[in-house]
Amino acid sequence: MVEASPGLVFDSGERTKGKAASYLEDIVNDHARKGWEFFRVDTMSKTIHPGCFGMLLGAHTVTRVYYVITFRKLVAL
Repeated sequence: MVEASPGLVFDSGERTKGKAASYLEDIVNDHARKGWEFFRVDTMSKTIHPGCFGMLLGAHTVTRVYYVITFRKLVAL
């Protein structure tokens, strides 16, 4: 499993069409050269609750989303 960037950053005015697909393609091709087969992309989220002190200062609960690219490899038994 490989964690993917949660967001792609582009320069102002840069064309973004196909950039996400190209980013994923580069990762998949790199792992394919190492013998791994692309399986799927999953999302995982983590909720972070502020502590007591953070709550006193007005901090809010934050949810972060992560993207994970899953690869698999045939293993001889």
